Amino acid sequence: MSHLGIARELAAHFGTCLRPADLCEVFPTGRRNHHGCAHRRPEACPRYTASFVAGLTVAASPIAMRLRLQYCGIRAISNLVDVTNYVLLETGHPLHAFDFDKLSGPIVVRRRAG
Repeated sequence: MSHLGIARELAAHFGTCLRPADLCEVFPTGRRNHHGCAHRRPEACPRYTASFVAGLTVAASPIAMRLRLQYCGIRAISNLVDVTNYVLLETGHPLHAFDFDKLSGPIVVRRRAG
């Protein structure tokens, strides 16, 4: 259930072609520093990638983003958290942001307990 998923269903229903945005234009390939990632159950998460982005500052999100999230039932928290929620709503794929200075080892991908 994402905006892209609903658009895909509507395109199929109406027999039209879906043309999703080219993410290569939005996120051009550049130099990336990867922090270690470990999979405990790779069959549950076949692909997990990580990228390092420097120079970000935690602040309030722009009002337009806060309103869009609110319309979708999500409370705005900060620019970094809000953009990850925005991407989830758009694509249906979760995105996580970590404070690199607080990571003490590899990011471990596992199922949530309980």
